[in-house]
Order: sequence, then C-alpha cells, then structure tokens
Amino acid sequence: MMGCYAQKRASRFLSLNATHFLHVQRSAMRQQQIKRAEVLSPSQIRHLLRVTEATSRHPERDAVILLLGLGCGMRITEIAQVTVADFYFSSGELRREISLRATITKGCRQRCIFPSSPKLIAALHRYVAFRGEHDMGTAFERTEYHGLNPHLPLVLSRKGYPYALSLKRREDAQGKWTEYWAADSLQAYVTGLYRAAGTNGTSHSGRRTFATRLLSNGATIEQVQLLLGHESIRPNEPVYRCVARRHGPSDGNGDLTGGNFSFARFCRNPRATARYLALAFIAPLP
Repeated sequence: MMGCYAQKRASRFLSLNATHFLHVQRSAMRQQQIKRAEVLSPSQIRHLLRVTEATSRHPERDAVILLLGLGCGMRITEIAQVTVADFYFSSGELRREISLRATITKGCRQRCIFPSSPKLIAALHRYVAFRGEHDMGTAFERTEYHGLNPHLPLVLSRKGYPYALSLKRREDAQGKWTEYWAADSLQAYVTGLYRAAGTNGTSHSGRRTFATRLLSNGATIEQVQLLLGHESIRPNEPVYRCVARRHGPSDGNGDLTGGNFSFARFCRNPRATARYLALAFIAPLP
C-alpha cells in the first residue's frame, strides 16, 4: 500500500512539474512574440505633426490625439473616453491637473496627467473652438465649457459621435485572462497617422516615446511608472533603457527639460512628484 501511495505522489509531482514547465515555456514564447511599438526621435515627432497638419482631413482633432500620447503618455482607449469636463472647468479654463478615472484606465488604476506643453494646450483650444463652430457635441445653453456638452468625450469621431468600444479578453504573462475595453477603430486610425508620416509607429508609439524620453533625460524607473500609471514597469525596463541609450539625451531643439533639470530632488508625495515632473520636465515638445 505504501509503495502504491508513493508511486501516485511521484506521478502527481511529475505531472505538476510538467505543467509548470509548459506554462513557463508558453509565457516565454508570448514574450518573444510581443511587437514593441516604435519610439520616435524629436525630428520624427516634428515630421509627424507637420504631415498630419498637411494631409489629415481632421487636423484639429488628430493633433490633440497625437499630442496627448506624446506629451502625457495617454493610451488610445483613455483618449477615447475622457470627457470635456475632465479637461475643462465650467468657466472654460483648462485644468492644470487632470484626473484619469479608474473606470477608464487599464487595470483600474487612477492617475493624473498634466497638459503643460504649449503645443498641446494650443491644440486643445483649437479643437474645442472647432467643435463649437461645427456644432459637434454642443450644449443647449452655451454659457459653460465653451458651449460643449461636458459629459461627452473630448475627442469625437468625424460624425460627432463617441468612438465605439469593444470588450476584449487577453492572457497575461502569468496565464491569467482579463477583460478590457478597447477603441479598435481609433487605434487603427492613429496607427494610420504614424504610417502616413513614413514611420513604423503604432497607436502605442506616443506612450512609449513619452516613457523613453523621460528615461533618456534622467528620470528613474519609479518616476516613469508613476506618470504612466503602471502597476510595475520592471518587465519593460530593459527595453525602455536600451532605446533611451540609443536615442541619447535630447538636443537643443527637442530638449524636454531645458537642459537644467535634475532629478536629485524627489518629493515624498506621489501626487506632488507627478506634478513636479510634469511641469519641470514634460512641458516642451519638439
């Protein structure tokens, strides 16, 4: 009896080890198959914005979409869901600190963004004025929020409707399945904007460029994690640092920091830290 029991335990142990080995092997294969979005250089960013302005049928909206990714690290699905009230006060003044609600972010992790780039601020004001002139999502009484309906998304389709979201499922590196919302049509459209400018970028390139340029100018991995809203950025750290070394520090034309910023000071308050980084580091775009 004891020999039979020991044989069963050994068989079960081998089965569990085999299952674990297959899981690890599949996880490694998935990691190898992941295609990383291209990171843009300062000259590529300038070229992308020029081409979009010259060739897009909706340059006012498209500039906002691109700059929110490049200057704030927003995901496309987040851009599709933020509302007018998220960005503007009822008086029409742009918020300096914007809270991305947990309901629209990946992993339900709330974080703040800071639209401090002059190019982004100018693009936002131009697009809001464009929407008002063309009656896209306007309110009955145009006394607040620049006359726009504050509950509608900030970015609308060419017909004036919110972008459709589809519920999808994915398997993470640990083999766990999770559900998430994705703005597939907007993602495909933004990828087309990058390709039209002659780059191999995708809808995620803005966010990766944002993170890589932070690192190339001296930010720590923890600071990048804070601004991106990642639970953990460690799996992507080698990739980001490799690209950051290849791009090197920004030159005079594309310097995000002005050349005088040091990360020696690090606030203990995460919210204050994010705002400090945004205002001192992210503001200028090439």
